[in-house]
Amino acid sequence: MNSKTIAESTQAHAKQRTTGQKIDDYLHGERNVWGSGLGLVALGLHFAGVVVDWWLYAVIAAYLIGSLSAGFLRREPVVPVEQKNEYEGDLEALITSAQGRLPEREIMRLRAINRTISEMNSNMADTTILDHEVHITQQIARSYLPRLLRTYLRLPDQYARSHKLKTGKTPVEVLQDQLSILETELEQIEIKLHENDVRALVAHGRFLEEKFGQCGFDWLGKKA
Repeated sequence: MNSKTIAESTQAHAKQRTTGQKIDDYLHGERNVWGSGLGLVALGLHFAGVVVDWWLYAVIAAYLIGSLSAGFLRREPVVPVEQKNEYEGDLEALITSAQGRLPEREIMRLRAINRTISEMNSNMADTTILDHEVHITQQIARSYLPRLLRTYLRLPDQYARSHKLKTGKTPVEVLQDQLSILETELEQIEIKLHENDVRALVAHGRFLEEKFGQCGFDWLGKKA
């Protein structure tokens, strides 16, 4: 995703996410559901007379435990590397079939997304602590993006390019907006992947220092 226009579109979409939207995402998210569930259990114990003193603190603690435990209690299924490659091949074939039906700029965006997914899958092969991000990347490759393309390609070409929806946009413009959403999500996952690699690099440096003694190096690359 090195195209300037793609970067501009993804940045614009990211800015559209208001604080209210982020709060709404959390309220409907898994962490809040687990936290609220355990909090209600603690509150029920209070009304049952089991927890009398400090019941409010017990409810708050139960919520926090549920919220923090949500990511550990639900493990996303991870698709084997061989299967990932099959999905990427299917996606490439689908993109090829869209040539002539989509503007060339959108074909380039789709190929950039596919390349990014392929590179991220390679980098994620040894990753064990980003299961959610791995799952989302796989879903984009095998479900979200193929479904978007197949739905669009079912429309007659002239209709897709010129028919105005209630929003004032054409189907091709709706597709462009959804590509921006997927691009933004992949960029955020890519950042997390890089941050994870940096943490692993720093941890390895500390391991070497502990094993072989102080070597006098700053792990940012400057000699002390």
